[in-house]
Amino acid sequence: MKSNYRYLYLALCLSFSFRIVFLLMMSPWDNQVESSIILHADAKGYHQLAETLLNHQRFSYSSTGDLNTLRTPLYPIFIAASYFVFGIHPWVVLFLQALIDTLSCFILWLSIDRLFDRKTAYIAALFYALDPFMILYSTSLASDTLFVFILILSFFFFSYAINPKPKTSVLIYYSIASILLGIATLVRPLSQYIMAFIVVFILFAYRNQIKKAFAISLISCLLFLAAISPWLVRNYNNFGEISLASVGSYALLILYVKPLVMDQTGLDTLAAKKYLVNEANELAISNGQIPENLNDFQKSKYQKSIAIKYIKQHPIKFVEYFCIGMLHTFSNIATSEFARKLQLPVDMLDVDMKSTLNLKSVITSFFHSKSPNSLLIASVVLSYMIISYICLLSGSMIFFKQQNTIPYIFCAGLAFYFIFITGTTGIARYKLPAIPFYLPFVSIGFQWLYNKTRSFKQSTL
Repeated sequence: MKSNYRYLYLALCLSFSFRIVFLLMMSPWDNQVESSIILHADAKGYHQLAETLLNHQRFSYSSTGDLNTLRTPLYPIFIAASYFVFGIHPWVVLFLQALIDTLSCFILWLSIDRLFDRKTAYIAALFYALDPFMILYSTSLASDTLFVFILILSFFFFSYAINPKPKTSVLIYYSIASILLGIATLVRPLSQYIMAFIVVFILFAYRNQIKKAFAISLISCLLFLAAISPWLVRNYNNFGEISLASVGSYALLILYVKPLVMDQTGLDTLAAKKYLVNEANELAISNGQIPENLNDFQKSKYQKSIAIKYIKQHPIKFVEYFCIGMLHTFSNIATSEFARKLQLPVDMLDVDMKSTLNLKSVITSFFHSKSPNSLLIASVVLSYMIISYICLLSGSMIFFKQQNTIPYIFCAGLAFYFIFITGTTGIARYKLPAIPFYLPFVSIGFQWLYNKTRSFKQSTL
């Protein structure tokens, strides 16, 4: 081993070790743990989709159920492939995700080393390896780990496009990166609008070569569309909709608009959700439709109409909730999720993180409602968050002093896209796609603070 790679080896060892240790602490092979902890909430649906794919080659929750429109196909296919090779054991999928997330750490190092420098890459890889949320959700039967892996793989090829080797066409790198972005979108449709940023970035990066910029942009968009087109064709043939999934309108209504209704009516989370779904159904009935006979794409049109109605009625309040929701997403410590995975008592906040603008009430409720175990978990997670966010702020300030801003703009744009799209959710899991792209700023900020601290110590001696 070369000594100059020791920090990389350390990052990769820490990444795999922490994920495996956390997984072992869960005892995921235990039947009771599998049924009550692993196959929980969305994970149960992914498991059912994978089983039906494996046994009946049908993308639905059962052999006779309706074709699923809420999910995109690649993560259920990934689970089904694991079940085919290793048997129907969800814990094996989680083990594979630990490997995949460690590989993500390595590819992220390669990408940042290419765009910035080796030291920045080392520190970013260490932060990624130790990130408690990446560790936590790699042990969940959810699409996040696979999604982030393919995003980082795409980022790797973008890094070569931005900083290419001599005599190598950047078009090759942009093409591969765009195809991978399309594949990532088939894992989670969250990235379906990201090509808008990529096009703007390419036009800016090649602003002195307009023909080249338009050619790269056009080919990148076409390849992205080619990657997602099989699923678009599937949905058009079966439902008459050129769309990746029907979940978007439902999420807009339930995750983004629900806080407005809760604020207006005083309803709790479940009641507000039922209220909005009923309102969408009533709109369908007023148009001569029977809600029970509509597929999810047809329902989504009415859900979207209701959501837009509330947003138009209360635009300022919506923006307010949108901003506070992003803040909640990035300040959420997810102690309840850590406790649930470790089979500790789960103690929930007595306020809804997605519906309150009062941060003081959130903090007060947190300390009043959490057990000693949860507070211990919170102290560890919060320590990491404070360090990383202070470094992020410092690194972001340094960004404005750089002469070669292209790599910084690219990373900042990707990070902002995934930060912005979290909206009012307030769920810690939703910040995962943004993490790899703001880590270069964390690393740069860490180096700056470290050097400042050393200089201060030397000056006081």
